[in-house]
Amino acid sequence: MTEYTLFSGIRTVYRDLETFSECTSSPDRRDSLEVTCCVRGRCGYTTGQNCYYLGEGDVAVRRHSADETDPCFPTGHFKGITFLLDPHADKDGISGLLEGVDVHPKTLADKFCGEDCFIFTAQGEMSELIAKLCSYAESGAVGRLRIKALELLIMLNDGDFVSTAKEHRCTAAQARTARAVCAFACSAMNEHYTVEQLSDKAGVKQSQLKGSFRAVYGCSVYAYIRRQKMYTAARLLAETDRTVLDIAVDLGYFNGGKFAKAFRQVIGISPREYRLKNSDQMEHKPQSSREFPEKTTIMNY
Repeated sequence: MTEYTLFSGIRTVYRDLETFSECTSSPDRRDSLEVTCCVRGRCGYTTGQNCYYLGEGDVAVRRHSADETDPCFPTGHFKGITFLLDPHADKDGISGLLEGVDVHPKTLADKFCGEDCFIFTAQGEMSELIAKLCSYAESGAVGRLRIKALELLIMLNDGDFVSTAKEHRCTAAQARTARAVCAFACSAMNEHYTVEQLSDKAGVKQSQLKGSFRAVYGCSVYAYIRRQKMYTAARLLAETDRTVLDIAVDLGYFNGGKFAKAFRQVIGISPREYRLKNSDQMEHKPQSSREFPEKTTIMNY
């Protein structure tokens, strides 16, 4: 995670996470107007009794309270950029940068924050702009990042958007159910659970479990568990000298061909190709941890 102070009253946080389990971000202890752009993976917010989850291409505009401890990243995989605008910032300090342009946080808040969370999908020019923002944030090209950040704020100010927040919303109780089922299913990866078994375990109907799980994780229970098994297999292939078949059996695959097919579908190459590609990393990676913490850098310019 890298944070930049772009202007007085405007900060940005760039994240590129690749972990093996759900993680949460450190809380921001300041009130702000938050604009989050999700490029890959998923991130979520809890607001009162509701939770909102973003997927690839989604943009969320919301008020961020100082006592919040979000966002969370339910799949452990996320790439995106967040802008935090101080609602008490000097109006001329921001809008004065470009004559005749009003991008004050209050203006944007009045436009977007009539509900808990305003969500829409970036398309066309905005989608390309967000990709450039992430690229500049990743490379540390702060001057270009500043220019593109202003472009994004102008687009938000001038554009006509329709919120699809209801499609991204579930209750806090539904989110807890989905996370509990996920933790249970992933705690014994050599087992194969049906949706019926998992719904009985959670004490909810199958339809409720399917809906809650997809809302949080963006896919079916089966697809998520298979993906987590393959991520675990990839870690073991890169970090240990265990045989492919041994790893497959440990993850509940007693047919090497089926395991190799599932691995290729998720990771993109065969288990043997993956091991060969990552063999030089075996001496440098930890042997027991599934989660690799993100590096945090704060830069003020």
